[in-house]
Amino acid sequence: MAAQLICIALPALLLGACSPSSEAAQQERPSESAKTVETDRTTLGAGPVTLLARDGACLVRRTGQRDIALAPAAPCRFLRANGQVQQHGYPDRGIDAVVLVIGSPASAAQKAEFGIAASEDCGTIAHGLTLRGTTITAAARPLRGGMFCVDKGRDEKDFYAAAHEA
Repeated sequence: MAAQLICIALPALLLGACSPSSEAAQQERPSESAKTVETDRTTLGAGPVTLLARDGACLVRRTGQRDIALAPAAPCRFLRANGQVQQHGYPDRGIDAVVLVIGSPASAAQKAEFGIAASEDCGTIAHGLTLRGTTITAAARPLRGGMFCVDKGRDEKDFYAAAHEA
């Protein structure tokens, strides 16, 4: 009788230890308190691409793909020129589009050093995203060492640099 109880109770105990309510499983789950906020959105190719801020990090989300963490701190936005998300394609590299994501907000003092009004939405890091077909990839290295203002656009050379880091 005791052997039968052990044979019944032991598997139940082992299953309970492996259940999602165990302490180890709870530690692997993302924090329930982690607030995710959409900061920008555009369409690349045939699908939407969303920028998110979560726990100070900037993430890229595209349906059917894993979120991509970027170097700039949140909030982040797509670089625009004349109100439209600025992008360049490089067919010779199989790249349909390159966009830049601006983040790590610049302080008023940093903007003043560059002669930029404090009211401008600028960051100190830009990270390139390349679109090949339906796949988005982040450039290996972000652009640093300058001022990137969301609504001012950038020279094509910055997109070229991001395309050749992918």
